[in-house]
Amino acid sequence: MQKAIKIFVLLLFLSVGYSKAEEGSKKLYKGTVGGRAVTMYLKVEPNQCGGTDIIYGIYKYDKVSNWLLLDIQRNEKKNYALTEVGFTGVLVLKENNSGFSGVWISPDATKQLPVKFTEQAPLTTKEKERFDKILDDTNYQYYDC
Repeated sequence: MQKAIKIFVLLLFLSVGYSKAEEGSKKLYKGTVGGRAVTMYLKVEPNQCGGTDIIYGIYKYDKVSNWLLLDIQRNEKKNYALTEVGFTGVLVLKENNSGFSGVWISPDATKQLPVKFTEQAPLTTKEKERFDKILDDTNYQYYDC
Protein backbone atom coordinates (compact mmCIF):
# COMPACT_ATOMS: atom_id res chain seq x y z
CA MET A 1 0.00 0.00 0.00
CA GLN A 2 2.78 2.47 0.87
CA LYS A 3 4.47 1.70 -2.43
CA ALA A 4 1.27 2.61 -4.31
CA ILE A 5 1.00 5.89 -2.37
CA LYS A 6 4.64 6.75 -3.14
CA ILE A 7 4.09 6.05 -6.83
CA PHE A 8 0.93 8.18 -6.83
CA VAL A 9 2.73 11.09 -5.13
CA LEU A 10 5.65 10.81 -7.56
CA LEU A 11 3.29 10.84 -10.55
CA LEU A 12 1.47 13.82 -9.09
CA PHE A 13 4.72 15.80 -8.76
CA LEU A 14 5.80 14.82 -12.26
CA SER A 15 2.49 15.90 -13.76
CA VAL A 16 2.63 19.27 -11.96
CA GLY A 17 6.21 19.80 -13.16
CA TYR A 18 5.25 18.80 -16.70
CA SER A 19 2.33 21.23 -16.83
CA LYS A 20 4.59 24.04 -15.54
CA ALA A 21 7.20 23.20 -18.22
CA GLU A 22 4.48 23.23 -20.89
CA GLU A 23 3.59 26.83 -20.02
CA GLY A 24 6.86 28.31 -21.25
CA SER A 25 7.09 32.07 -20.87
CA LYS A 26 5.16 35.13 -21.97
CA LYS A 27 6.90 38.48 -21.88
CA LEU A 28 6.22 42.06 -22.88
CA TYR A 29 8.98 44.37 -24.13
CA LYS A 30 9.03 48.12 -24.80
CA GLY A 31 11.66 49.87 -26.83
CA THR A 32 12.56 51.69 -30.00
CA VAL A 33 13.23 50.99 -33.66
CA GLY A 34 15.17 54.00 -34.85
CA GLY A 35 13.43 56.79 -32.95
CA ARG A 36 9.99 55.17 -32.92
CA ALA A 37 8.44 53.66 -29.80
CA VAL A 38 7.54 49.98 -30.15
CA THR A 39 5.93 47.21 -28.11
CA MET A 40 6.72 43.51 -28.57
CA TYR A 41 5.10 40.41 -27.07
CA LEU A 42 6.88 37.04 -27.12
CA LYS A 43 5.43 33.68 -26.16
CA VAL A 44 7.90 30.81 -25.75
CA GLU A 45 6.72 27.20 -25.63
CA PRO A 46 8.85 24.11 -25.13
CA ASN A 47 9.23 21.98 -28.25
CA GLN A 48 7.45 18.71 -27.40
CA CYS A 49 9.60 16.89 -29.97
CA GLY A 50 12.88 18.10 -28.43
CA GLY A 51 15.15 20.70 -29.92
CA THR A 52 14.82 24.42 -29.50
CA ASP A 53 11.79 26.13 -28.01
CA ILE A 54 9.07 27.45 -30.28
CA ILE A 55 8.74 31.23 -30.16
CA TYR A 56 5.69 33.20 -31.26
CA GLY A 57 5.68 36.97 -31.41
CA ILE A 58 4.06 40.19 -32.45
CA TYR A 59 5.14 43.80 -32.34
CA LYS A 60 3.83 47.20 -33.29
CA TYR A 61 4.92 50.77 -33.67
CA ASP A 62 3.06 52.45 -30.82
CA LYS A 63 0.21 54.74 -31.89
CA VAL A 64 1.14 54.18 -35.57
CA SER A 65 0.59 50.60 -36.74
CA ASN A 66 -1.42 47.47 -36.21
CA TRP A 67 0.28 44.42 -34.70
CA LEU A 68 2.79 42.76 -37.01
CA LEU A 69 3.22 39.00 -36.84
CA LEU A 70 6.80 37.74 -36.48
CA ASP A 71 8.42 34.55 -37.76
CA ILE A 72 11.14 33.92 -35.16
CA GLN A 73 14.34 31.89 -35.26
CA ARG A 74 16.94 31.65 -32.48
CA ASN A 75 20.36 30.04 -32.25
CA GLU A 76 22.29 28.69 -29.27
CA LYS A 77 24.18 31.99 -28.86
CA LYS A 78 20.94 33.90 -28.11
CA ASN A 79 20.90 35.60 -31.50
CA TYR A 80 17.43 36.09 -32.97
CA ALA A 81 16.07 36.71 -36.46
CA LEU A 82 12.53 38.07 -36.34
CA THR A 83 11.05 38.42 -39.81
CA GLU A 84 7.88 40.43 -40.19
CA VAL A 85 5.39 38.12 -41.90
CA GLY A 86 5.03 39.44 -45.43
CA PHE A 87 8.74 40.31 -45.30
CA THR A 88 8.30 44.02 -44.64
CA GLY A 89 11.41 44.03 -42.44
CA VAL A 90 13.74 41.91 -40.32
CA LEU A 91 14.91 42.40 -36.75
CA VAL A 92 18.31 40.88 -35.98
CA LEU A 93 18.63 40.90 -32.20
CA LYS A 94 20.96 39.75 -29.44
CA GLU A 95 19.43 38.84 -26.07
CA ASN A 96 20.96 40.55 -23.05
CA ASN A 97 20.16 40.80 -19.33
CA SER A 98 17.49 43.48 -19.76
CA GLY A 99 15.99 42.50 -23.12
CA PHE A 100 17.32 42.76 -26.67
CA SER A 101 19.40 45.04 -28.85
CA GLY A 102 20.24 44.92 -32.52
CA VAL A 103 19.12 46.26 -35.86
CA TRP A 104 16.02 46.46 -38.06
CA ILE A 105 16.75 45.90 -41.76
CA SER A 106 14.46 46.89 -44.62
CA PRO A 107 13.52 44.16 -47.14
CA ASP A 108 15.82 45.60 -49.79
CA ALA A 109 18.64 45.97 -47.22
CA THR A 110 19.07 49.68 -48.00
CA LYS A 111 17.94 50.91 -44.59
CA GLN A 112 19.09 49.84 -41.13
CA LEU A 113 17.85 51.23 -37.83
CA PRO A 114 19.09 50.54 -34.29
CA VAL A 115 16.75 48.51 -32.09
CA LYS A 116 16.50 48.23 -28.32
CA PHE A 117 13.89 46.36 -26.27
CA THR A 118 13.63 46.27 -22.47
CA GLU A 119 11.64 43.59 -20.70
CA GLN A 120 8.71 45.00 -18.74
CA ALA A 121 7.40 43.89 -15.36
CA PRO A 122 6.00 40.33 -15.34
CA LEU A 123 2.55 40.15 -16.87
CA THR A 124 -0.50 39.32 -14.80
CA THR A 125 -2.64 36.35 -15.79
CA LYS A 126 -5.22 38.72 -17.28
CA GLU A 127 -2.54 40.57 -19.32
CA LYS A 128 -1.16 37.25 -20.61
CA GLU A 129 -4.65 36.24 -21.72
CA ARG A 130 -5.12 39.63 -23.42
CA PHE A 131 -1.82 39.43 -25.33
CA ASP A 132 -2.40 35.77 -26.24
CA LYS A 133 -5.72 36.82 -27.79
CA ILE A 134 -4.01 39.63 -29.73
CA LEU A 135 -1.36 37.14 -30.92
CA ASP A 136 -4.05 34.64 -31.99
CA ASP A 137 -6.10 37.34 -33.74
CA THR A 138 -3.00 38.66 -35.56
CA ASN A 139 -2.05 35.14 -36.66
CA TYR A 140 -5.62 34.64 -37.89
CA GLN A 141 -5.47 37.88 -39.92
CA TYR A 142 -2.34 36.67 -41.73
CA TYR A 143 -3.18 33.00 -42.21
CA ASP A 144 -6.96 32.62 -42.44
CA CYS A 145 -8.10 31.46 -45.86
